[in-house]
Amino acid sequence: MQHSHTHREIIKGKTIYVFINGDIFFEAKAVVVHPKSTRNFEALLIRLTEILNPRFGAVLHLKTPDGLVEVKSLEELQNGANYVAYGKKFQALDYSDISARLQTIAQGGHALASPREFKRIIVSGRARKIVRQPILINVFVNGEPFTPAKRVLLQPWVHKTWDNVLEQIASKVKIKTAIRKIVELSTKSKVSFGADLEDQQYYVACGSEKFKDYEYGLSATMFTPKQQMAKRYPTLPPVEPKNKQEVPPKPTLSAPTEKSKEEFTPQRMLSNPIS
Repeated sequence: MQHSHTHREIIKGKTIYVFINGDIFFEAKAVVVHPKSTRNFEALLIRLTEILNPRFGAVLHLKTPDGLVEVKSLEELQNGANYVAYGKKFQALDYSDISARLQTIAQGGHALASPREFKRIIVSGRARKIVRQPILINVFVNGEPFTPAKRVLLQPWVHKTWDNVLEQIASKVKIKTAIRKIVELSTKSKVSFGADLEDQQYYVACGSEKFKDYEYGLSATMFTPKQQMAKRYPTLPPVEPKNKQEVPPKPTLSAPTEKSKEEFTPQRMLSNPIS
């Protein structure tokens, strides 16, 4: 008697190594692509966005490191191959040399980079300041002194780019337009780097309009913005001319008396005609 055996086909996944477009300090991330967890190519792009969390936003395309071949389906992925995840525009770099460069830096050596890469990594000293602890800031809306400040928690990874900081503040502070700049309330100075933000400090979120120097954090029973400006910049009294001529006072009309009524009666007027 023969026994029938059913054999299930074993489907193996693929392991790919993904770089972030334009990031010369990000080593390739190993990602396992299995048909059971990743149904189609769009699901893979969404998964790469969650894993890599790139600064340019969502991952929309996948290319080989040389930029010659673009992957458009799961079937085109090669097991053990390297790829570059990018958004709208691919940036050509020597991605294959990133791992060796990072290993050299970790060992205390100096890794050489091309002039094009040096141009990308030259930033201000304040931008290179590393933020290791989360900070909590208080943000007012520009021109709304009676609106309470919103408390915004900024994690260390948010400080990597200024766009991330503005996006995080915009998620908590709602203004009519997009947030373009942040002004420190105490110094009235513009902040341009995430490393310059201080814990428990007060800031004002502005759009494209000019910063309005009000006394923020007021209650509704206190001065209005117009009264604040009048208090801060009082109007001077008018300047009187040196040779001011005296103007005679205007005659005032008084109520008629009994005597005046008798003098202007019709009989009196007829008896004393005007000659």
